[in-house]
Amino acid sequence: MIKVETIERTDEDKIALLQDEAIKLGATITKLISTQNIVVEPWVQLKCRFGCSKFGKYKTCP
Repeated sequence: MIKVETIERTDEDKIALLQDEAIKLGATITKLISTQNIVVEPWVQLKCRFGCSKFGKYKTCP
């Protein structure tokens, strides 16, 4: 029988992993911000809706 250990990651661990990956990919600085501070103009949804065949299939879609 193979025993598999799972590692529970806290939100802080997940954030640190994402920040590390961003730095590896070329970011010079990372900063955690509230989603309330992100403004998306209405035209962005239209650009995605009519310009992307995968619109609405992912949580990242506007």
